[in-house]
Amino acid sequence: MNSQRLLVVGSGPAVGWGVTSHELGLPGALARALSDLTGFGCTVDVIADPSLTPAGVVAAVESVSGDRYDAVVVTVGVNDALSLTPPAEWGMRLREMVAGLKTNFPAESPLFIVGIPPIHSIPLFSARVSAAADTHARRLNQVTLNLTSLEPRTVYLPLLAASAHDYSVKNSRHRTAHEYTRWASQLAHQMVPHLVGGPRDARENGAPAPGDEEKRQHAVDHLYRAALHKDLGLILDRITSMANRAFHTQTALLTVLGPDFQWNLAHSGPNLGEVPRHLSLCDTTIQFGDVLVIPDTLADARFRDNPLVTAGPRIRFYAGFPIESPSGERIGALCVIDTQPRRRRGDINEPLIRELALMAQRELWQHLGDDGSAPA
Repeated sequence: MNSQRLLVVGSGPAVGWGVTSHELGLPGALARALSDLTGFGCTVDVIADPSLTPAGVVAAVESVSGDRYDAVVVTVGVNDALSLTPPAEWGMRLREMVAGLKTNFPAESPLFIVGIPPIHSIPLFSARVSAAADTHARRLNQVTLNLTSLEPRTVYLPLLAASAHDYSVKNSRHRTAHEYTRWASQLAHQMVPHLVGGPRDARENGAPAPGDEEKRQHAVDHLYRAALHKDLGLILDRITSMANRAFHTQTALLTVLGPDFQWNLAHSGPNLGEVPRHLSLCDTTIQFGDVLVIPDTLADARFRDNPLVTAGPRIRFYAGFPIESPSGERIGALCVIDTQPRRRRGDINEPLIRELALMAQRELWQHLGDDGSAPA
């Protein structure tokens, strides 16, 4: 899947001491760094607590829906380095943590374990910890590296110290947003080879690479033939109804983009029918590759002159997320629309529209073969 959703869980770097929100800390910086490297959207959720231990990490994610995430990033160990936890005990705790996490997340989701940063580089401790804590952090990191090298889909991410300039600011007890950005860049470069989608390729700015459209239309053709044999609309209408209720909109659609027209596989509320593809807002969504929210179409230069905005259904608000075929091509989108604009993009629950779209996608795949055709 081209758009990634990650969970960051742990203590230490995940907490974000010194910044006012996770958006300015490691989670937000990591989302931006990964998007820059891959060219695809990235959403990072966070569960952070200064006291979290490996056992606490497992307990913290027990109520999390694991299939929502494409990867998990764990940051623990600073407390263990400071308390000089014996390496053997640390290894046992890590093995139990890895086993617990693997039972809660999909088999294909990589598990990244971030190394303990040099203790002397942590402003809160730099003036009062002994060299023993730094030495012990290195020992625990070696244990982590040895463990992850033996565990499938488990990756160790060393976290290097910030530059002397970054943490030598006098009277500073915490890190800055700039330091989290530097750390996120370090981590993102190590993570990208393990994530689905890989580095930014020919699809710069969301534009399809040569040949992608042909593959996409092949997937759409299979879907169309399957739809003739199964009433997929009835199966998926419940999800569009959920979207309509959740976003208090007039219409929710599950759209499919053919070569020239958009057609609706399922809908709740008024059905727009076929729409010329060059007018389709969902076509912009599949090119964008992530949640597309347009609070007011008349205030957006891309859409203000669109006949679907100025006439016809008079769309003023739109939010959508791409739907992919089993082979990865973006074939359409789940979207909600309304004739009334919304005040701010931030008023829209973007994780929810993404989750509903992925729900529709999973439901769709249950009724299609791996190549997008109906199962025999």
